[in-house]
Amino acid sequence: MTVLGWTLEDAVAMLHPAMTGPEVRALVMLFGLSPIGHRTIGRGRPPAVYDIGQLLQAHAAVISTRSRQPAS
Repeated sequence: MTVLGWTLEDAVAMLHPAMTGPEVRALVMLFGLSPIGHRTIGRGRPPAVYDIGQLLQAHAAVISTRSRQPAS
């Protein structure tokens, strides 16, 4: 069964404004996002897949907070 969603690596590639891998991992932890499944890639541990809508909502919240902060 194919799980539709993004891995953390997909999110790094697709989110705009861009976020780094550590930033996306922090976003997932901050908002308590749970994986909706795992992507089978062959050998090794399959990466977790997250709901695209939840990732986009969390990203939007972080970006809106960043844009309200004064420049240092």
